Amino acid sequence: RRRRRRRRRRRRRRRRRRRRRRRRRRRRRRRRRRRRRRRRRRTRRRRRRRRRRRRRRWEGRQDSTPEEKEEMEEEME
Repeated sequence: RRRRRRRRRRRRRRRRRRRRRRRRRRRRRRRRRRRRRRRRRRTRRRRRRRRRRRRRRWEGRQDSTPEEKEEMEEEME
């Protein structure tokens, strides 16, 4: 029976160790730096998508109106 009481005291010591884990917040700061790098990648992807949409609009206009193609070629000459 005495051994069982000693095990219960060890559980109380584990609760005190959880308070020491609060000092490990320095590792969480490193994770915040990684999130900043991901935000930069998202802005670059959005800019690339906008450029692709503009190119698709020009291709759609040229395919739908072949007469405008001839007018553009004459103006370029």
